[in-house]
Amino acid sequence: VPSHDRTMKEKLNAPNWNLLKLQRYQQSNFEDKVRLGLPTWESAKFRGTLYDHDTPIDEFLPLYAAQYDAVEYHDAFHDLPSERRIVELKNKVKGINKDFKFCPVIPRRISHEFELGENKYDLQSFHESINQLGDHIVTCILRLPETFSPLLLKTLFKFIKLWPSEKELSIQFTHAEWGKKPELMKPLIKEIENTNVSILIEDRIDVPLDPGKLITSSHLMVRFHGRLNESQDDQRLALWIYRLGEYKALGVKHSYFFLYEQEEVCLSILRKMANSMGGNCRVPQGFEANSKQMGFSF
Repeated sequence: VPSHDRTMKEKLNAPNWNLLKLQRYQQSNFEDKVRLGLPTWESAKFRGTLYDHDTPIDEFLPLYAAQYDAVEYHDAFHDLPSERRIVELKNKVKGINKDFKFCPVIPRRISHEFELGENKYDLQSFHESINQLGDHIVTCILRLPETFSPLLLKTLFKFIKLWPSEKELSIQFTHAEWGKKPELMKPLIKEIENTNVSILIEDRIDVPLDPGKLITSSHLMVRFHGRLNESQDDQRLALWIYRLGEYKALGVKHSYFFLYEQEEVCLSILRKMANSMGGNCRVPQGFEANSKQMGFSF
């Protein structure tokens, strides 16, 4: 998918949210919608905004799933999830949101404690567990170690060959060299183009980004790191609204947009973004009354 960001930075320096909402609504005849979400559903800091103050933690997930269509599942990274645990998660969203998706992070026992592709036993166990999610799973996240430099690219190729071709995989790069020299991604992009493997895009205000060059698959996962600067974040979000519409029209069928920011700011930005995208994603509503009581404006 080619990059279409050439002149949009200039055009969107002063974003017109109403105009963008109209443009996205007019282009909202896509089969799949952009799924907005957060890194977790479990934060107690969401009490008073997303959840009532007296809501028990074990009731957070169904309430979250009623508002959003996706979430990252980081607990899987720290410990290989059991089938029993996965079934429990599925049952909590079943009947609440049939389109809800979990994006589990591959356990560190697979990605960090062994060379990639070596721990085949735990990889098989991971697949058997997450398969219990049924339609509630779509993209898994491979978080590479901070020591995983471009010199280890062939090891990543070995892991990709082991990954089931029917399952979506998004690769998160943490070694600083990948961000400093994006041209090092070219061999990987060539290898995974038109497959179910994608590059997880982390948008940070202090890191240059041309996401159009990193799109290789029909799915796209974005982490947006806000900076508590409303003007700058508005400009960056407006640009992403344009990008998501363009990439969808060019073949990206599944888009996941996760916001990394302070809890109350996350909710405000996601609500604003959903409103501005018209029919392309669902607008969360349930936390609005609590948020106004807390003094947050949406």
